[in-house]
Amino acid sequence: MKKYLFLLIGMAMLLAACDDSSEGDTSEEENNGSRTEEVAAEINSEEANTEEMGKRDALYYLEEITKSSLNISYLTDGDGEAEIKQLLTEGIDNIDTAIKDIEKNFNSEDPLTKEVVEVADFVKEASEKYLDDNDFEALSNASGEIGYMVGVIARNYLDKELPPTIARVSEDFSEVDESESNDKGQLDKQVNEELEDFIEEYNRYGSQLDGFELLDPNAFEDRQETEFGTSQVLHSSDDYVIRVAYDSDNEINSFAVGVVDNESGNAFSSLFFVGEVLGISNDSLVVAMSETLDERHNQYNFSESGYKVTIFNELENQSSELTLSVWFEKE
Repeated sequence: MKKYLFLLIGMAMLLAACDDSSEGDTSEEENNGSRTEEVAAEINSEEANTEEMGKRDALYYLEEITKSSLNISYLTDGDGEAEIKQLLTEGIDNIDTAIKDIEKNFNSEDPLTKEVVEVADFVKEASEKYLDDNDFEALSNASGEIGYMVGVIARNYLDKELPPTIARVSEDFSEVDESESNDKGQLDKQVNEELEDFIEEYNRYGSQLDGFELLDPNAFEDRQETEFGTSQVLHSSDDYVIRVAYDSDNEINSFAVGVVDNESGNAFSSLFFVGEVLGISNDSLVVAMSETLDERHNQYNFSESGYKVTIFNELENQSSELTLSVWFEKE
């Protein structure tokens, strides 16, 4: 079950950029026990539905929403579909209870409340889909998006603190088996060759624009360890950020572009160039961005040329420096 774990935890930790400070070590007992009593008391409050969700509330509800699906990570090879379905069914029940509670207690237009509800809806939808078709690959892929969504919330609203089960699972599975890294040098060479091809194609497009900043390997930031591999910033400026991510086998599994200034022509040129290199048409990206930004959807995704492309609208995340982020994940 490690693939599920690495995708969800890796994305959450990458986005939240969590550290080992005591602030992130809130125990599950503290969050669940005391918060349950508070929630029960707040249900009868006359003005509960006008309240804005706070950090402690969000951590409690995100824990309730995600803890059952996270426990899939602890299943062994001897476990099967029955155990997965039991956890997902319990999770759906927890989500339904959490949603009813949130609707009674918090303002539905509060930005943090809306994002927590969006996580709940997405986790429930992914769980129900697995219960219908038993597609574990799809469930694993969905876990990456869940991790991303929780990570964004943690970064923007929760002082980079994650819900206790995510924090605990990430600690339990943080050690990498040495046997998986014996051929690391050779894998690095293979990955670098793939990245070199990407850089060459990207710079070929970029060189056609006057004053456009090309990718320079000498200026790349060092790779940063994540729970599911490594990631590396290829470009960072006031206008946009380009990042590449490697999986636990040290192979490139995704590229991401974060638009900081949505009025920057270079930012969107860079986004289109990355798409071109990966075989994604400009028309597809324009349609997807229109759906995401003009309609104020939280996210929009489509598949093309062997990549799942997910566009996230960051405009309502007032604590985020990004206005738009686009992930190109290999299918």
